Parts: sequence; structure tokens; C-alpha cells
Amino acid sequence: MLEDNGVDIDYLKAIAPTLYNFGLRRAEQKNKYRGEIFPANYPANDSGTAYIDFFQFDTRTNTRKGIIAINLQRWKP
Repeated sequence: MLEDNGVDIDYLKAIAPTLYNFGLRRAEQKNKYRGEIFPANYPANDSGTAYIDFFQFDTRTNTRKGIIAINLQRWKP
């Protein structure tokens, strides 16, 4: 998930347009990044639930679940 607070969105879209291409079930994202990246504050469904909240709810058990954050500037493989 992409947290975009403090990010120049227009610049990011210009240098990494794949991040905002949701066409073909995000095929371009999957190909380039080997996964999917969702803007945290974008709506995930018709109800307007933000992705950050959407991914913290398990629809199978009807309970909340956790997610983790990884600081890519500090992470070392």
C-alpha cells in the first residue's frame, strides 16, 4: 500500500505512472513490481472505503485484521 502523505502526486504520476494504472486488473503493476500497490487513501469499493481500511477487514470471518508497514528507505534485504 502506498502512503502518499507529503508526496507530490503529480510528480509521482509523471515518473511512475504504473502506480496509478489500475487497468486490466493492475496487470502492469504486477508485471513491473511483481505485486500490486494501492494508494492507502483511495476508495477500494463503491461504499468509498479507503484501501487502508479495506485491507484491515477479513470478510470471511467478519473481523478486523492487521497490516504491517515497511520503511523502504531503512529496509535491507
